[in-house]
Amino acid sequence: MIIAATLYRDASTYPNAPAHSVAERMAIYWRCLCAAFLSARRYGHHRGRLIVFTNDDPPKDLRDILLTIQVEFIDIARRFILPTGTSPPYAGSRYLLDAMEWAETHLGNETLLFVDPDVFFTANIATIAQSLTRYGALFIEIPYPHDHKGNGISRADIAEIINDLGHVNAPAIPRWIGGEVIGLAPKALRQLLPSVRQIFADSVSRQQNGAPHLHTEEHILTAAVKLAGLPYDLANDGLASRIFTARRFRNHNPHTTASIVWHLPTEKTFGFRTAYKHLLEFSKHERIAPHEIDTFRSLFGLSGPTTKEFAFIALSILDQARKFLRALARRPNDFGQS
Repeated sequence: MIIAATLYRDASTYPNAPAHSVAERMAIYWRCLCAAFLSARRYGHHRGRLIVFTNDDPPKDLRDILLTIQVEFIDIARRFILPTGTSPPYAGSRYLLDAMEWAETHLGNETLLFVDPDVFFTANIATIAQSLTRYGALFIEIPYPHDHKGNGISRADIAEIINDLGHVNAPAIPRWIGGEVIGLAPKALRQLLPSVRQIFADSVSRQQNGAPHLHTEEHILTAAVKLAGLPYDLANDGLASRIFTARRFRNHNPHTTASIVWHLPTEKTFGFRTAYKHLLEFSKHERIAPHEIDTFRSLFGLSGPTTKEFAFIALSILDQARKFLRALARRPNDFGQS
């Protein structure tokens, strides 16, 4: 099985990776990818191929490390491009679709696990390989309500688009497919891509006509998986999890943190920077120490009490203090002052 990621350099915006420039954003993603592939090599994918599809050059120190662990760099042309004049959030995410199309031609007999750069491998991926042997495809489902707008499009909107294409027999509301962990055996990839192409062609037409259209890889995959009638295994069942660790929204629990692959979108800027340094240190030793994964659980705030947990508590107390002082300044009489 090949583990692959995509990194496309353009002017797209990514809310979970705030940066002052494209170069700064790309540096953040390259450091994340370096940690992701280091963790894959360290904790189970010892000899399998690692590929990054990219039109960018990483910083030299990161490139040297990626070459040391035998990462392959492949630059492919883009075809899934919407008409000029739009650059919505996550526009570069459609490069994943180009990578899938390229893989169909050049890696036709290989099983692929596409991952986002901000993932972390915690164990051997043999269970994921077994799942793909049995089911052919693997996706994370995101339990959005049917009317929740993800980058301007809801599951209900996607159902309408599928029906407008004439596929009235499709179930009314598709399940939302996440783009962070996607497993595809060769047969499943061949079954999926015609629907991807059809959905994207429809999106181009809709955009040109000023109609709501699908524009991220998650939009298009959600529609295409339903349109193709593609059976798949659910990665959420212990294989991969989307884990938020921000102070205002946290969803980790023993089930999510037991997954083989952690997707950590809110750790791009700081968590992965430290994880990368730890991985470099751990990689100096051939034997894996029992505490290594616990180190990363603590680092990402996935087990408590941790330094991160205490920091969150302190920040919450400060927030409450600020609110009190602002209220006191506005209405001192309410607090017994004249």
